[in-house]
Amino acid sequence: MLTTARLLLRPPTLDDVETLQALNEAHWPLIGNRRRTLEEMRAQTEELMVKTAADSGWSELVVEHDGRVIGRIAINRDGPGERQAELGYGFFADSFGQGLGPEAVGRVLTHLFGDMGLHRVIAITGMENNRSRRLLEKLGFRLEGEMIEAWFHQAEQRFVDEVSYAILAREWRDR
Repeated sequence: MLTTARLLLRPPTLDDVETLQALNEAHWPLIGNRRRTLEEMRAQTEELMVKTAADSGWSELVVEHDGRVIGRIAINRDGPGERQAELGYGFFADSFGQGLGPEAVGRVLTHLFGDMGLHRVIAITGMENNRSRRLLEKLGFRLEGEMIEAWFHQAEQRFVDEVSYAILAREWRDR
């Protein structure tokens, strides 16, 4: 569990399933990933609860503000490489414009670089997802590359471009 002045970042529970399902639906038009049924979301949450408790592979934190879940942050430490992680996140639109996303992701970065001793964190987002790109740039991430037609957008039934961002531990400390 992580905290900031305004936020609680905690592992998901089964009580979060309906809210996480609503978040998945809210992001469907933007990221176009596979829609999940409530049962699939429950199974995914159960799996993430186990992985988060074991502190391995993909883990997830639910972001609460004033006792209400406003988003989620996923952390993948299996794929990117030695002492590296990939971040993914999503927030409900009614939390936008309050600095809550950068506050939550920033707290996770402090944990990953400080407590966990990671060297590098990456994040991949849609090239047209300007809100996500601004969040990453605000936190000091560097644009590392463009991937053309790299993601199949289920909602739009077309391939879309993505961009890759990264930040090193020393860049986070020195920002």
